[in-house]
Amino acid sequence: MIGNNELIESAECGAWHSVVITMNNNIYLFGNNQYQQCLVYDKLKLKVLSPTQYQVPNIWKNKNVKVIPGCQETRIIISPVKLFSSYVDIILT
Repeated sequence: MIGNNELIESAECGAWHSVVITMNNNIYLFGNNQYQQCLVYDKLKLKVLSPTQYQVPNIWKNKNVKVIPGCQETRIIISPVKLFSSYVDIILT
């Protein structure tokens, strides 16, 4: 369980950070944030020591969500549209 006692649906590990998706499609990230791979856009916050919820935009609600952490990036795959960003690849299919 994570957050407000949410059940974990999946957990993925990158080289330096981890991502958890709950049964409610909430996304939590923690670990190294040197390149903002934990989706915390504070240049002074190089490490996210506890699971931090990423606020999913409303347009993503009730969509199929998959998160793939890499070494210094995080890819979020949302069905059915595509979009890319700099450090974080957000893929909407």
